[in-house]
Amino acid sequence: MAVMQEQARDNTKTRIMNTAEELFAVHGFQRTTIKHLADEANVNLAAVNYHFGSKMGLIKALLESRLGPTIARQVQQLSEVQKQAQSEGRPPEIREAVEAFIEPVFEKSRSLPDRNRFMALEGRAMWEANAKIRNIFTGLFVQSFTIFYNTMSLALPEMPKEDLLWRLHYGVGALSHCMRMCSIRLSAQGSPTYKAEITQVVDSLVDFIATGVAGDNLRKKDLEKTMTS
Repeated sequence: MAVMQEQARDNTKTRIMNTAEELFAVHGFQRTTIKHLADEANVNLAAVNYHFGSKMGLIKALLESRLGPTIARQVQQLSEVQKQAQSEGRPPEIREAVEAFIEPVFEKSRSLPDRNRFMALEGRAMWEANAKIRNIFTGLFVQSFTIFYNTMSLALPEMPKEDLLWRLHYGVGALSHCMRMCSIRLSAQGSPTYKAEITQVVDSLVDFIATGVAGDNLRKKDLEKTMTS
């Protein structure tokens, strides 16, 4: 009996989170009310409060659940880039570092039946006007962004630290915009529609950010690599 009750609680919690993900992705965090969410999940308001304490508690739990694997993957890949470079006695490759940070953000969406919903949730969290929600989101990425910054510092030791930090923030801005556009597939009137696969999007975005962050430094490194090969 106790096992069945625990399973029922877990099922209710999962249903609430899945419904919240869908509603937040479509309507946003502010426009989605707890009552609407409870109705859509077919649970009572008390169940939401029981499992999450509040709407903000639900948002925090949802973002941690959905983004946790992405952040862990970023940390793992960036650490591997640093270790590989160190073992070979060279600075980390710029494109490898950028890809290690960018690719995991899109990786999970490839295996999901509704990847647009997941990407829309990430995009909304990045663009969120509510400071509390935005702080939850940015707080989750502090560890991976710090490792990203440190890796890029090793790759670009001659670049002033403040300049590098700003350029990385510009890159994150491009990432968030790309995720939002991929999720809603917007197209300006008269322009081509977006037909690229996720792999193509990632490759293009990595090149864009790597070039934007490194600038002439990347071209110099590519030239040096060509001359020594």
